[in-house]
Amino acid sequence: MPKRLHVLCYTAMILLLWGCATTPMMVDRMTAMIQGGMAAYDSEPDLELLREALPAHIKLAEILQRNDPDHSGANLLLAQLFGTYAFAVIEARLVALQFDPSAGLHPPGTAALRRRADAFYRRGAAHALRCIEARHQTFNTRIDRIDTRDEALESLSAADVPALFWYAFNLGSRVNLNRTDLRILARGHLAESAMRRVAALAPDFAHGAAHVFLMAYYAAQPTAMGRPDDLVEAHYRAVKDLADGARLAADVVYAREVLVRRWDCDGFIQALDRVLASGDTAARCLLDRLALEQATLLRQAAERLFAERKSP
Repeated sequence: MPKRLHVLCYTAMILLLWGCATTPMMVDRMTAMIQGGMAAYDSEPDLELLREALPAHIKLAEILQRNDPDHSGANLLLAQLFGTYAFAVIEARLVALQFDPSAGLHPPGTAALRRRADAFYRRGAAHALRCIEARHQTFNTRIDRIDTRDEALESLSAADVPALFWYAFNLGSRVNLNRTDLRILARGHLAESAMRRVAALAPDFAHGAAHVFLMAYYAAQPTAMGRPDDLVEAHYRAVKDLADGARLAADVVYAREVLVRRWDCDGFIQALDRVLASGDTAARCLLDRLALEQATLLRQAAERLFAERKSP
């Protein structure tokens, strides 16, 4: 275990036992230390270790936030931790079930996992919004109205990027999980607008994760609604052009969301084979490591994914 991650886990256990002893000064110091230590998550090569460490840090951040509910640092931490846990732990289980040939069309437990992921994304989005509201009063009201949304987003600066990213990521992930719920689906444009602002303010934030998000978002649009393929390609290239971009993640999302829809089986297999051949040494961040894990599942399921094309 990396030293910083070990220290954070030990501190989490102490504060979980002595949570009532936290003070405003401790909230400041602890949130700063944990935020600085989040790099340990991004560089951790063992995904299972990372997944086991996340719950303790979520509860630690909740202790800090409850002692100072409007503390921007604590709310940002919770937005990031809830989003990371839902994506790296719960949705990873959903993907594994989806591509498990022995699980059937409707694997048991899938609905419960979706509800859990949705609940964590909802909580993460609320904390991110609270963080932005601490700097920009009435942002919540303005972002929800079409006539003031652009103005609200334009008022944000580079300092708001982390909170805005996690707001858009958590909200967009909820939309992706609830594609049959028109009420939630209608908020997809809000997530898109927020993430576009992140990409404009800081295109290299989190290894270009905003571009990966937007690439997947646009690729998922139905052809009948005029899927913007030019935007998909533009965001794909944007990640690949970044010096420290999450290129493996971009390749896997492109294969999953673009090549499958094109029924390009050969291109799909070749893209995943390149990702898998590159291995852990090419993974720049957590997003890349999760993509490598998913690439293995997708490659194993390639024949099943394209079975319809092969059918007479």
